[in-house]
Amino acid sequence: MPDELMEHFEGEINFLSGSESQSPSNWFAFSELIYSTCLYVAVVAIQDKDLGGERICERRQRNRDAARKSRKKQTERADQLHE
Repeated sequence: MPDELMEHFEGEINFLSGSESQSPSNWFAFSELIYSTCLYVAVVAIQDKDLGGERICERRQRNRDAARKSRKKQTERADQLHE
């Protein structure tokens, strides 16, 4: 998708510098380009957020496991001291 967007963008960027830049059809094409770019960015952000959510869950689970292991080790040390 980004390659298609960039190809489209490179083709449309030239109309901004010419005298025909005031043409409604050119501005409509440009607005479509901006809209599709924003849509693409939004989709990527949502996908990254979903992946980030999975990573956060995995990290929290690892932290829970590490805390459980640490508490167990601390309890064993305390038990040895009190024997």
